[in-house]
Order: sequence, then structure tokens, then C-alpha cells
Amino acid sequence: MRASERPTATRQMVVGGGLACLLVFLAGCGGGAETDRRIASVLMGPASDEEVEMEGRRPEPPGGPRCPPVTLREGTESMRVYERGREGDPRAVRYQGAVRELVRECEFDADEAGVRVRLGVSGRLVTGAAGGPGNYELPIRVVAMRPGGEPVWTQLYRVPVTVEPGRSNVRFRQVIDDIRLEVGPGEGFEQYVIFAGFDELS
Repeated sequence: MRASERPTATRQMVVGGGLACLLVFLAGCGGGAETDRRIASVLMGPASDEEVEMEGRRPEPPGGPRCPPVTLREGTESMRVYERGREGDPRAVRYQGAVRELVRECEFDADEAGVRVRLGVSGRLVTGAAGGPGNYELPIRVVAMRPGGEPVWTQLYRVPVTVEPGRSNVRFRQVIDDIRLEVGPGEGFEQYVIFAGFDELS
């Protein structure tokens, strides 16, 4: 993505077809490729053709034992990209993106002092009036925070999305398997929080 095409975040997205934002939690030990296939299967399950409009709802607060919860940071669940110099003009929207699902699974060390978290992120990209078929990139940032709000791990991922001719609405997914956390004295992994969402400054 060129510097002139940096995304502008927006919360004014429309929910189409009664689509509700879904947050799935998986906990336990899993292995490598099989876990990635399971995560990908959940993220890329059947989708309705009515899911044309982007949504900007946040999921309900996360729960689940031991495995760090994952959630969307407010304001990063959706983004909109305009033609250069025409920001705010609905006729100049190139594309819109929204995170729709988060899936995570944990694999704990034998002594349970460390954990590897596999995270799956999926959503939708819809081209706008100034967009069309082609290759796009969506900047997804993941941040892990320990109790008290101190970030202990962060990484930016540029998710490639291809829009084929005749299409304007495509799903995307990214499976992230390099999140590694170690628990501090007197802490539990369930006290950590992992955020995922669009990085408008990338």
C-alpha cells in the first residue's frame, strides 16, 4: 500500500443481512498444521451473499478459562480507504474492511509458565465506487497486554486480499501462530488480553 493510500478508520459502518459479529473461543492443546486447518475451517465457513455491507460492531466481552481472551480494540474493527485527496467523499471510497471473527487456541508449556497462542482473524473487504478488481492489503495489528495494560508483544500483519473481476465483496483471513507469552509471578494467562484490529497508522 502506498503512503498516499493509508487507511482512514471509521466506525460508521452498516450491518447488512442481520449480520452479528461473532467471537469464537477455543482453549486447549493442539498441534501445528491440524490446529491451523481447524482455525481456517472456522474462519472460512459458509457465508451468505447478503454479507455485502461492512459491520462495525464489537463482540461481547471475552471469557473462557486460562487461555488469554482476544478482542477488538474500539475503533479498529473497521476501516475505509479513499482516493488520495478526496477523504470523506463517498464517491471516492476505494474499499472498506471489517474484522468479523476472532478465533484463538492455546498450547501451554509442560510447566505452564509459557503459552503459544494461535490466533485467526477473518472479515470482509468490499470495494467502493472508486475501487474495482485487483490486489489489496489490509493492515492488521495484534497486541498482547499483561495485567495493568503493559504491552508485552506486538506485530503488524499485511493481509493480502484479491478481488476478482465481477466481485465486489470478498472474505479474508489470517492465521497467526507466532504469539508467545510467559506468565509473571502471581499472574495467570487469563489475566492477559490480546487485541486485534486494523492499524490506521501503518
